[in-house]
Amino acid sequence: MGMKRRVIGLAGIIMLLISVTACNQAGSKPHHEANTPTPIQLKISFQSDPNHPQANQATQLSASVQSNTAPVKNAKVELEVWKEGEKHQVLPTTQTKAGVYSTKHTFPQTGTYQVIVHVTTPNIHQMIMGKVNVGRS
Repeated sequence: MGMKRRVIGLAGIIMLLISVTACNQAGSKPHHEANTPTPIQLKISFQSDPNHPQANQATQLSASVQSNTAPVKNAKVELEVWKEGEKHQVLPTTQTKAGVYSTKHTFPQTGTYQVIVHVTTPNIHQMIMGKVNVGRS
């Protein structure tokens, strides 16, 4: 009889463990699934005015930032600018109208300057590449 009681007791414990495990899994999602936010994609565009500035000419550099079709009004936008082989400069911008961030810059030499537009909001940091051809059309 002792062996029969052990088998019944062991079977009872196994059934209890199976039911507890099943209850824990029934209504829950895996941790990574429950807490993964939907990624936000910003639409960012870059332009310069004039489009092809001359060396030592004041140039307006602007970035337009949208989320879906709405302008992003509270972003931190910086422009990282450099000519190949030279040191990078980070230029802060100010919001000139809803979703448009601008700064003035004077390019010292003729050539192609690379620009990375850095946009930071409370939920995302996103970048795009652009370029400005100085002294060429």
